[in-house]
Amino acid sequence: MARRIPFILLITVIAIVMAAGCTAPSPNGSIPNTTTASVIKGAPTQSTEAMVNGSQNMTPGPVPVNQTISTAVPSLLVTQGTSATVTTPVPQLHEIYYGNEVIYMDREGYALINFEDFGYPLLKPGEKYIVRITADHAILPYVIRSYDTGLLNTVEGTPTYNSYDRTYDYGRLAPILKLGNIYDGGDEFTVKDLGEYTLVLDTRLSSRDYRIANEVTNVAVRILKVE
Repeated sequence: MARRIPFILLITVIAIVMAAGCTAPSPNGSIPNTTTASVIKGAPTQSTEAMVNGSQNMTPGPVPVNQTISTAVPSLLVTQGTSATVTTPVPQLHEIYYGNEVIYMDREGYALINFEDFGYPLLKPGEKYIVRITADHAILPYVIRSYDTGLLNTVEGTPTYNSYDRTYDYGRLAPILKLGNIYDGGDEFTVKDLGEYTLVLDTRLSSRDYRIANEVTNVAVRILKVE
């Protein structure tokens, strides 16, 4: 019986040593864990490639943005300005000629008033003039280029009356002002081409006009420049 007691003690010691060897720490200080790791639901996982390459890139979840972006709309400023009154300049009229002419009616004549004779040898484009006539009888005033006055003694330069439309045909003349068959009146004209110009006071109205021997007409002429 005394020999069995040491044998039992020996078996007990061996069992204790073996148990201690199973729980001994590993050489690197980590405790081996044979239990299968549980997967935490909702935690991000790394791909196999990321784990092999040591990459720490993980699929990020939605990041809440708490920053509020406000767009400020600038207010419209209404500026009230002082109303400006636009004044249209009033044209100034300057009389550059005044005269009286006596024209014999029975000779079917005409009188010439050259702009050059009273200081206007050349009329310029854009200039404006007014011609006013007062006569005892109806006459035909018109303004032509001075170099066309030679045509007045020809058939092509004698105005003829058209009874159909009650107008005058001036032939080869090209008047820039036509006052028509008037006793008293006037009109404005604008110069288009640079040149010398002449006012014609024509009594050659039509063949049906009655003529008295040595009958004359007195014509008062005013010419004004618009500035």
